[in-house]
Amino acid sequence: MCTFAGRFKLSEINLFTNSFIKKKTMTFEPKKLLDGLCSKVGQFKAEEPSAGTKFRLMGLVEDILEVTAMLLQEVLEVVRREAVLDADVDIDYAEMAEAVLTWELDEHEGQDKEMRELTLKANEALGELSNSLQQIDGQLKRHHKDDEYVRLYEAEKRRYMNAGTSKRARQKFDEWKEIQCYGTPTREEMEDYRMEKVLHMFEKGVFKERVEHIQRATRYPGELDFEQLESNKITKTIYHHYAALRKLVDWKDGELVVNSARVGRHFFACRHEANAKSNRTNFLKYMHKIEMLQQERRQLLEAEGVTDERKAVSSPADELIKQAIETMMDEGVIKHSYDLAFVMQLMKETDGLPHFDSPNSFLTYISDLGIDDLPSEDSIKKKLSATFGKYPAWRFTDQKGKDATEAKRRNNVASRFLSLYRKGK
Repeated sequence: MCTFAGRFKLSEINLFTNSFIKKKTMTFEPKKLLDGLCSKVGQFKAEEPSAGTKFRLMGLVEDILEVTAMLLQEVLEVVRREAVLDADVDIDYAEMAEAVLTWELDEHEGQDKEMRELTLKANEALGELSNSLQQIDGQLKRHHKDDEYVRLYEAEKRRYMNAGTSKRARQKFDEWKEIQCYGTPTREEMEDYRMEKVLHMFEKGVFKERVEHIQRATRYPGELDFEQLESNKITKTIYHHYAALRKLVDWKDGELVVNSARVGRHFFACRHEANAKSNRTNFLKYMHKIEMLQQERRQLLEAEGVTDERKAVSSPADELIKQAIETMMDEGVIKHSYDLAFVMQLMKETDGLPHFDSPNSFLTYISDLGIDDLPSEDSIKKKLSATFGKYPAWRFTDQKGKDATEAKRRNNVASRFLSLYRKGK
């Protein structure tokens, strides 16, 4: 029978295991298993040989094999098929795999044949345990499929919906309808409520990280009407976090819709961060309120006989950007496809224009505008890395010692774009 030193007992292992089987989720704590085993190995090494040493070593070998079997069954089998948020409870599996190898037992002079064989068996068992931990680490770091991230998001949403937080959110929403809107909110009240919840999400720090692990186009405010906000503090908050929100939430037919795969991926990638669980809960809570609001909005539109009220996916600013680029292509100002790198750099340096985290997100945005014949991501990166200084006096490291005409042409690409964009406004 396996027992661990300290506060961890086999009965607790069984409790965790039974809970896992019932809930089909990671509910036991691998760290406690390994801490207990480490303690027992340490105690065995420290004790003086006695008549009972052989039997304690036999028990230790059994414990190592049992812990290995539990980790293989309860952790490895799960992370092989799912992206799991809490599979790594306080453990760096790669680091632990190396640490386990340091637990190996030494052979001593005077040991009989049976003790030497048991010592070898214990070390082989520790080697198997280390290998299992490495396998778990590999599975946690593997590239997961979108459907795994979707299931992860759906599991987190079920957890939220079954908790008291969702019930309180529903209660607060109903109170808002009855007290603030006298039972039936108007369209204006709905828009104000939705915008308020988006702001609350930002203020709660849900998007403290900029979600760099999600690659997609992120357009700055335009789809939601933020222009009515006069507070500089609120405006700064929106512009700082809006791009992160738009990586996780799509805009469809005038509604904010969670992209389950991207949100699941975000939850997984941020699982080690401080306040990760509370950030997940806050995101789910505010999106729950927004979804309730949007359901109310659909019912209002149906009652008014509006069956297809669609807002344009592209904002007016997007249309101006598209027109400017197409005009420059027709004029021949954009001579090479990589000239778009200078448009991207100009946007970064100009207030009121979209900013992009990477060439990939910029090219995705331009593609979404319907512009074809785009350059590769690498060519954009090369031109950006060769560009120094500030517009309209950029310098280029790939033009040193060459004709200054090309440097002037590149600056003119940015000048023409800015001129066309501002004329369109």
